Amino acid sequence: MILLYLVPVSWKNKQCPDSNRTLHKLKMDNTELIKLLQNELAIDMSATISYSELHAQLSAHINTLIKNDFEKLVSYLYRIDVSEQKLKLLLQQNPGEDAGNIIATLIIERQQQKIKTRQQL
Repeated sequence: MILLYLVPVSWKNKQCPDSNRTLHKLKMDNTELIKLLQNELAIDMSATISYSELHAQLSAHINTLIKNDFEKLVSYLYRIDVSEQKLKLLLQQNPGEDAGNIIATLIIERQQQKIKTRQQL
């Protein structure tokens, strides 16, 4: 269960080690990504924000869910189909990192994979 891996994580405002790689690896139009995130996570964000602003807002939203509505976060992660194994591994490998940043990076990566798959069909 994800809860066991989130509890010991520090909530310091640090950047996920993979987020810089993701910034360069998966660049694409943010508009479709933002729409998808708004729909899946019921989060309100401008359609014209940069990737880094999107990541920061999503990370803050996730940290709020961790603190106030953990069950909803777990539901979102399953609905979005974030890899539980990858999440556990990243949380274990980065115990001092902000879990919100790590989860935000994984959510964005997964949503970008979905967008690319839809574009190929």
